[in-house]
Parts: sequence; structure tokens; C-alpha cells
Amino acid sequence: MAPQEAIPPWQRTVWPSSATRAHAVVVSVLTPAEILIAARRLAETRPHLVAVAAIVHQEDRWQLCRDELTGVDVRIDGWDIRARWFGVVVGATPRTGELPRGETIPWRVVAAQLAPRERRGSRRPDGTNGRSRS
Repeated sequence: MAPQEAIPPWQRTVWPSSATRAHAVVVSVLTPAEILIAARRLAETRPHLVAVAAIVHQEDRWQLCRDELTGVDVRIDGWDIRARWFGVVVGATPRTGELPRGETIPWRVVAAQLAPRERRGSRRPDGTNGRSRS
């Protein structure tokens, strides 16, 4: 490889290590199961929230969660969960222990975890599952 001086300035591509890291893909420290557990543990502090979330329009559910849960802190069984206006910050889990930097879960993700879901194999009394075949 040619020395740096022999390469014209417009052809030099020198990336400082911090710039290289800035372009790296951000990977969540939390597993999907841990995100679900954190959302449910937080929702347990406001039992009415899950019931109300079932009737609130999907687009408004995240705002309901943010309004109801902001300021709530849950520390139990190795979990450190703090709800703030910008999202839910998980500071510790039983698997990882204390995280050097809290992992933030966006409100839309929390709201999706609290949304009612149809169970697999659930059936109505008439034997159908409620889905129409068209």
C-alpha cells in the first residue's frame, strides 16, 4: 500500500475509530422476552391500564401508556425499570445484572406488548375461531 503522502487528499479515506463505531448497527441488550416482562411488570402498577388498552384505538395506545406510567419506578426480583416521558428505561435485569447504560424501550413497543392478542387455538363456543374465510 502506498504511503499516505503519495495518495492525493481527495482519495484518502481515513476513518477515526469513533466514526467507524458511529455507523455500527445498534443491537438491543434486551431479548424480546425481557422487553415483554419489563412492559408487564410496569403495567402491573396500574391494573386498569391493560383493560383500558383493549378498548383504546391502536394509534392512541402508546400515549395512554406514556400518560399513565411516566414517573413509575419498579425495582423487584433483579429488575430496575423506570418509566420516563421518552420511554421505559431498563437499568438491570436478572440475566444481565446492572447495565452500564440503561436500555430504553420506546412507548410504542410497550403499548404493543400490552395490546390484547388472540390466543392460538382459541375457539368460540360454536367451534369457530372468529376468522372469516373470504
